[in-house]
Amino acid sequence: MDYEKERGKIDFLLLLAVLLITIFGLYIVLSATYYQNILKTANDPFITVKREFKFVLLGIAFMIAFMEIPLRFFKKPVLHYKRKMPILTFLKGNINFITFFMIIAVILVVLTPFVGVELNASRRAIKIPLINIKIAPADVVKFASILFFAKLFSNIRKNKTAYINVWVSTLIFGGITAFFILKQPNLSTTLVYCAIVGLMFFASDVKKTHLLLAIIILTPLILGYALANTEHIQSRLNTFVEKNDKKGEKVEKEFSLIGTKAQSTQAFLSIAEGNLFGVGIGKAYQSKYAMSYPERDFAFATIVEVTGFFGAVVLLSMYLFVIYRTIRIGIMSCNKELALICVGVAAMIFVQTTVHVAVNVGLFPVTGVNLPFISAGGTFKVVMIASMGIVLNISKQTR
Repeated sequence: MDYEKERGKIDFLLLLAVLLITIFGLYIVLSATYYQNILKTANDPFITVKREFKFVLLGIAFMIAFMEIPLRFFKKPVLHYKRKMPILTFLKGNINFITFFMIIAVILVVLTPFVGVELNASRRAIKIPLINIKIAPADVVKFASILFFAKLFSNIRKNKTAYINVWVSTLIFGGITAFFILKQPNLSTTLVYCAIVGLMFFASDVKKTHLLLAIIILTPLILGYALANTEHIQSRLNTFVEKNDKKGEKVEKEFSLIGTKAQSTQAFLSIAEGNLFGVGIGKAYQSKYAMSYPERDFAFATIVEVTGFFGAVVLLSMYLFVIYRTIRIGIMSCNKELALICVGVAAMIFVQTTVHVAVNVGLFPVTGVNLPFISAGGTFKVVMIASMGIVLNISKQTR
């Protein structure tokens, strides 16, 4: 289906909500890193928030670009070839911008376990030579997959051949991507990626029994491979299971400040410190001195400590508002492909937020899933802000 000509204005309320959450994120990053930077680099306590501010500006630049570029541009061919692919028949003799973007993102993901920068027993980022910057391909491929699978899933019920081709293409592109993210190793991002694609698939015209069967088969395979090949994932899962199996024992045994339980324990203490309205910026002891990665993996715990239960409720309400407006734009777009893009972006925000909060409150094992628009992390923040540019562009198309 061709895109309609642009008309109308962008969803200003959605734009405002995203910018407010992003600005609040800079405030939280400052609160979480100011004193740590004084201890590590006494010359510049603002070094982290300065870096994040640059990423925010870059993300906004991409958001404006995606917001202003006509949507039909993304369907223009980038590469031509004479022969059709035997399996990927939807390419139809050319590769457009979205497919090209997806192929590049998948190639980067495939390379990451082999040439990526190693940190905490995992290779999650690639250092780009000459310009000397690092990117996390797993974050880029989430955005690329949303655009790619939206087009693919929008044609799922044209005929039996198209239906089979969609499944084959999904297993090839999605399967390769998930496997090499898992190989970094990065189980949490693998599951988040699969959940985003799965929710988009569910929102399409796929037969739900087929999708359920795929989930039943693939989930044990992913978990089994991760547990069999990755020691630190085994350790985190064992810690989580052990903690939940010992609910009847003394509190001091369960809430340990040393060993593998320390991270979740510090997050609990940070949340407990917050009370109703929080301790305020610069007064959060746990995020200043005790908690690891308070600006990334445990950003929500930092938020609760600084702004309290009230601040957490306001923030989660803002996320729900962003998700609601995004899905609403998709429903009103009168275009199945555009609607699925909105579903994918909403799913990315929902899944990331849910997993991050669940980890911080002890419902999930400790994982490195960032909080959308807030957690420090260059690629992640740029991708999240940029993805809203596509949604805002689609909002011009709504009836």
